[in-house]
Amino acid sequence: MKKQTIAMLILSTCLSVNAMAANKPSAKMLNVNTATVAQLTSLPHIGEKIAQRIVKYRQKNGDFKSLADLSNVRGISASRVKDIKGLATAS
Repeated sequence: MKKQTIAMLILSTCLSVNAMAANKPSAKMLNVNTATVAQLTSLPHIGEKIAQRIVKYRQKNGDFKSLADLSNVRGISASRVKDIKGLATAS
């Protein structure tokens, strides 16, 4: 019985640590003003075509002042911007 209790405590601790790590935001966010097409496609709901539009828009209009400015790119809605919040930055 004692071995089972110890095993359960170890398992519980491991699961807690994994859960905390999964909820922790990434220390390094992707900068949409410097990211390549390949890097942008790592963001949720950003495929290659939209990533290409982001880069093209950035080349034509300059850096994005905020993530919300991404909604100026065709195919990116405010909802899509919310999806990448916490994963990307414009600064």
